[in-house]
Amino acid sequence: MLPLVIGALVERVRFSAILAFAVLFLTFVYAPLAHMVWSSDGLLFGIGAIDFAGGTVVHINAGIAGLVGMAMAGPRIGHLKEAMPPHSLALVMIGAGLLWVGWIGSASETTCSGSDHRGAFG
Repeated sequence: MLPLVIGALVERVRFSAILAFAVLFLTFVYAPLAHMVWSSDGLLFGIGAIDFAGGTVVHINAGIAGLVGMAMAGPRIGHLKEAMPPHSLALVMIGAGLLWVGWIGSASETTCSGSDHRGAFG
């Protein structure tokens, strides 16, 4: 979950600021929201919130945090002043492949969790 937010802040803030943000975000935003949605005595769970595969706790939360972080930090260093080509096409393809394989494993776990079948990692 944190990589989604950190990806929005790369080249915008210093590494020490990212570390401080990560500690504060996990403590004061992510942990309480996870408890409210995933715990049987949580506030949002009690009013009927359903979280499919972490869509609320992980993805919506990280997307909003990344958007707020980008708005506060401003544009990337060197944006519109210097060219920013990709560093390595091979590494981009490896990263995309790892994301794809991870998503397939996660999606099969979610889909098969309510049946007798086991997912890719089970």
